[in-house]
Amino acid sequence: MEDKYISGIIAKYLANEANAEEQHLLLEWIAEDPLHQQVFLEYCNVWQEVNYPAPVFNDTIAFEKFKHIIYKEKSNNKYWQVIMAAACVAALLFVFSYFFVLLPPYSIQHANNTADTTSILRFAPPGKKITIKLADGSEIKLNSGSTIKIYQDFSKQRFVRLQGEAFFKIAHDTVRPFVVEANATKTTVLGTSFNVNTFDSVTQVTVASGKVLVQNELAHAFLLPNQQATIAHNQAQIKTTVTDASTITAWRNNILLFQNQTVHNVARQLERWYGVKIEVDETIAKKKISGKFINENMRTVLEAITYSIHASYTVNNSQVKIY
Repeated sequence: MEDKYISGIIAKYLANEANAEEQHLLLEWIAEDPLHQQVFLEYCNVWQEVNYPAPVFNDTIAFEKFKHIIYKEKSNNKYWQVIMAAACVAALLFVFSYFFVLLPPYSIQHANNTADTTSILRFAPPGKKITIKLADGSEIKLNSGSTIKIYQDFSKQRFVRLQGEAFFKIAHDTVRPFVVEANATKTTVLGTSFNVNTFDSVTQVTVASGKVLVQNELAHAFLLPNQQATIAHNQAQIKTTVTDASTITAWRNNILLFQNQTVHNVARQLERWYGVKIEVDETIAKKKISGKFINENMRTVLEAITYSIHASYTVNNSQVKIY
C-alpha cells in the first residue's frame, strides 16, 4: 500500500470521514510492521500542529500539508518515506474504532500521573454492590468486596483501576479509549460492555458486547462477545476461551451462580456476597458443587450447599463454619 494512500486515509480518519473499509485497510497495514506503531505518534503531533479545520475533506491537500510540516524537520532523513508511513499507523492506533491495537504504556501513565488529575475511590463492602455513573455516560457495577479508583479528568483518556470485580457498560468514544487496569492487565475499549474479575489469583475479562483489547507487558488478545481472557497473576500468557457472558455476569442481577466449583472457592464467594467469614473443613474443601440462587438469604444457600455434599453448618453472628 502506497504511503500517500495510507496518509490520506489516516487524515480522513482524524477528520472523522474515513469509512469502515478504509479503517479496516489501515488496521491491516498496522499489523504488518511494529515500526508503524512508533511513528504514528508523530502523525498525531503533526495533526495537532496543522490543526486541520476544513469542513470538506480533501486528502491530497491534507497529505501535502502533513508532508510540508514534517519535511521541514526531517528533510535530510533518507528513510523518511518509511518513517512517515509508520507514523500514520501509530496515530491510528491511538484512536482506531474498528478493531483495537496496543496502546503505548505511557498513555496509561499519563492519565495516572498528570499533576492536575483528580480521582475518587469507590468501595463496595462485602454484602453490597454499587452502581457508579460516570460523566461520559458510562456505567460501572461494582461487585461486593471490590474497589475502583476513577480518574475524573477524561479530557484525554478515560482510565480506572480495579481490584475485585466490576461490570462495565462504556459509552462509545472513538477519540478517548476507556482503559481498565487490573493487576498487570490492561483492558482497552472504545465503547462496549464487559466484566473484569481479579478474584481467585487470576484476572478474567469477559465480553458481553463489542470488541475489547486485553494486554500485559508481553502479550495481547482481542475479544469478541462471549469470549473470555484469563491471565494468572504470576504469568504473562493470556488464555482465551469461549464462554457464556450472561452466566459470568449474572451477579449484577443479584443471581448467585457457581458451576462445578470447589466448596473452598464457593465459600470465598459467599463471604463477599453476604459479608461474613466462612471456615470450611479441610475434608470437604475440594468437593465440587453447582448452584443458582436468585435473591436468596444466606441460610437458604447454606442449607442447599450442605445438603448436596452431606455436610453441616453453623452460624454465629458473622462467623460461619461448614463441616
